[in-house]
Amino acid sequence: MGVPLDEGTTIYSLSYADDLVIVAQDEEDASYMTSKLMEECPKWGLEININKCEYLVIGHPHTPSLLLDGGEKI
Repeated sequence: MGVPLDEGTTIYSLSYADDLVIVAQDEEDASYMTSKLMEECPKWGLEININKCEYLVIGHPHTPSLLLDGGEKI
């Protein structure tokens, strides 16, 4: 998972104040990472506003929505 930059360096996420960007190579990894994030956030007293979530696909045909485990769409 994540995107390798060079030997031994991989980016999994980028954080900005109260925002988080998940970085993945394919839709399956992005969906898994998002599901895990949604599972872990409540443990820290955080919640994800699914209505404000967005995604960007680069280098592949556009996919209309990202499906999370359980069929929830972003």
